[in-house]
Amino acid sequence: MKRILLLFTLAYFGTLVAFAQSLSLSYETTQYANGDMITYTSTSTASTIVSHMWVSNNSANDVVVRVKKIELDTVPGSENYYCWTSCYLPMVYVSDTLTIKAGEINKSHFSGDYDAYGNAGKTRIMYVFYNDANVNDSVAFIAEYNAGSQVSFSTVEVMDVDMKVYPNPAQNHIFVDYRLPSKNTSATVQIRNVLGSVVHQSILTQNNGVERIDVSNLKDGVYFYSLIINDDAVVTRKLLIRK
Repeated sequence: MKRILLLFTLAYFGTLVAFAQSLSLSYETTQYANGDMITYTSTSTASTIVSHMWVSNNSANDVVVRVKKIELDTVPGSENYYCWTSCYLPMVYVSDTLTIKAGEINKSHFSGDYDAYGNAGKTRIMYVFYNDANVNDSVAFIAEYNAGSQVSFSTVEVMDVDMKVYPNPAQNHIFVDYRLPSKNTSATVQIRNVLGSVVHQSILTQNNGVERIDVSNLKDGVYFYSLIINDDAVVTRKLLIRK
């Protein structure tokens, strides 16, 4: 069974709200939105797939940046690692710090490497770049490494799933309005903080409905909610708690 930790995306809040955004992502001529998924494909299961990303500091101050690797969905038997200040072993998830000067674009330090070792399928890794002094000041992208043709969900199954959460920003509670596939579905809603720790989990017992979740115990900040179906996170979005 695939090892599933989380599928979630980070979101951009702008410079006028409490959670300022100093960092942004690009590569060559392409600008990426916070939380974009980028697919890297190889027809071979024997070659290394490499992702690259440039990290910009858009603020007027130097920012000390770490990278956190979050394995969302991994193919059994595969292996991945990444480079930031140096290249890390597969079991290292948080990097050392690297200072990006004000207005600088760091083009040379980050890469993600994936080896399928003969195992076809999709592995999704999230790379979070965050201000070491303020984890809410962060940006991320999801690398989908696709070696071979195996997929987790059919198009029909994905189209039959929907989830909306409101209010957002939230204060004391949220409502989860959801629709699930009609067959063989085991579903939960997870809420995680910006560093990936689960702070709430609810089991969904119906194929569709509205679930009320108490978030009054959560501190102000950035969170992410995910709809997890049969061990796969199929919907993930940002949740802001502001009281």
